[in-house]
Amino acid sequence: MEQNRFTRKQKLILGVMAVALVGVLVALGRLVSQDAPASPLATVVVPLSRTPVAVTAQASATSTPVSPAVASPTPTRAGVAAEVLAARRIETLTAGVGQVRELPKQLEIPLNFLSAQETGTYLRRIRADAERQAFVQRQQALLAALDLSPDLGQAFPPTVQTRVKQLVAFYDPGEAQIFISSTGLVDPPDISLVHQYAHALIDQHFSLSALTTQLSNADATRARDALMEGDATAVLAMHLFSGVEQADLGELADHLSEVELTDYEGYLSSRAMRDVFLFPYREGARFVAALLQVGWWPAVNAAYLDPPVSTEQILHPEKYVDTPRDAPRTVWLPDLGEGLGEDWRLMGQDVLGELILRAHLDQYLLSTPEAQAAAAGWDGDLAAVWHDVSSEPPVGATGDQINREVLVMRSLWDSADEAEEFVRGYVTLIDRRLRGASRVLRPGMPSGGRWWRGQGGSAFLQRKGDAVLVIWAPDTDTMEQILEVFEGE
Repeated sequence: MEQNRFTRKQKLILGVMAVALVGVLVALGRLVSQDAPASPLATVVVPLSRTPVAVTAQASATSTPVSPAVASPTPTRAGVAAEVLAARRIETLTAGVGQVRELPKQLEIPLNFLSAQETGTYLRRIRADAERQAFVQRQQALLAALDLSPDLGQAFPPTVQTRVKQLVAFYDPGEAQIFISSTGLVDPPDISLVHQYAHALIDQHFSLSALTTQLSNADATRARDALMEGDATAVLAMHLFSGVEQADLGELADHLSEVELTDYEGYLSSRAMRDVFLFPYREGARFVAALLQVGWWPAVNAAYLDPPVSTEQILHPEKYVDTPRDAPRTVWLPDLGEGLGEDWRLMGQDVLGELILRAHLDQYLLSTPEAQAAAAGWDGDLAAVWHDVSSEPPVGATGDQINREVLVMRSLWDSADEAEEFVRGYVTLIDRRLRGASRVLRPGMPSGGRWWRGQGGSAFLQRKGDAVLVIWAPDTDTMEQILEVFEGE
């Protein structure tokens, strides 16, 4: 008799045990699928070639957004598991955001996890956009002329690799989804994800993409950004800190500007631009807090239909809320091309606004409050930068040879007294910027005009009532050419 053969009774027992084991496994599978908690972030979308990971029981293939990133290798099981765990942590973190903002979720909000390589590709694509590059160059020319940013080509923005390491998450209105970089796969998840979730929720009701179109100038753009970022920052403060007043808005703004995708990606920035970078988050949240005091969330919702149009309205919410509203006046400048000559090119022209003028003054006045007081009362402006393309400075050149450019700035103020306060502050700025400046006495000096000449070139300042004209030129001959243009107006 063979020793390894089972009896009929033993075979029967083994068969029953196998059937029972299969039944237990099936039952457990059904329990897992039925009891998995429903997520407010229903579908986690992994870029392109990756297989979508469903947080809820079902994921529709037709609802999977197209990723802006390039395809990457299929992740390991451990990678998928990490993303699922991250999604559930985000679900816990963002639970109740809709209740805080008093906006019901209309659609599921997808997450798209990006590898470091994909995040870098996304950033490069943004920076390579021709329209954006032109906008950045125009702004860079103006900011550099105001000493708020290095001249083009003299410094470099944070590298893509640096930003990839910093970025945690950002919401893309065009894709209607939240992108999370590999930096965001942490426990606990970064608080900025609440900020991004609030953006996505608000976008479902007020179309952030529509809000970004038909903006007339850069100052209006900064005001719009302050509404959007300030709204989401206020939600974050209320969700995690029980209120805007309880949160440290400066610390929040500093963190969010570091870990999110901002409108200043690719800018050549300086320390002086810090307040400008933080403005949409910090002052934007204070603006939204002021609207909440007036009419709670309905007042904030109404602002998306009638948004603020100047940084002045953000810095002074009463100028937006009060009736009549303090809207900026339109300012114009003459074309300097004919007066300067064919070698000069217009590099940038735009509205600076109270925010940029305040930052400009703050670099040279004794204190920030003094700069704020001098810039308050703003009622409109227009600035233009012209560059002499025929004079390329040699490597290592210093002084006037580097700055063969002209800055012309005309501003309007709420009253003659406000204009005079700005002039007093700006005279101090001229004295300190030109370093040892002396006055130039010119026959037939324009009424109310003053001219300085120093190591950094020439400056002209003129006030007529509530209007102020500022001109910066590299030398006296160029200043004479510009003054002739304005005298012929």
